[in-house]
Amino acid sequence: MLFRSDGKQIYGKTGAPADLKGFLEQNLPDAGVVLSGEELADREKLLREAQKHLKKKDYSKATELGLECVQDDCHAAVVVEARKLLDNLDDRAVVGLKEAERKLSSRDKTLDGALALLDLEAAFGEHPSAKGRIQDALARHAEGEGKAP
Repeated sequence: MLFRSDGKQIYGKTGAPADLKGFLEQNLPDAGVVLSGEELADREKLLREAQKHLKKKDYSKATELGLECVQDDCHAAVVVEARKLLDNLDDRAVVGLKEAERKLSSRDKTLDGALALLDLEAAFGEHPSAKGRIQDALARHAEGEGKAP
């Protein structure tokens, strides 16, 4: 059996293949990008820094550093952890957006909601999945669609 670093099985037969070279040529593309020792160390350092910023609630910097760690088609543990960190940040943005929307729908909390929405834009404005939702909410409320009754 052959597994890539994220645990996904890419070869399930027992024993060595008869044509090892052909086997490797066929299956290595499924293994993803292999990081050099230096690239791995750099990403591990970036991830540690991103985690520190997440703990400090500096979501903008955590997003920036997390994005630097991620590489398409790479399944190294550090890259998988960076994706989890970005998912965590996205979850926090969703919660914050719901709270801002709730405040915006209330007459006496409209200003608080608007400020919360602007804070979200500053904190998560560069996060790939959160950015669009936040911009949509800003646009809706700028146009008056989300005004309290």
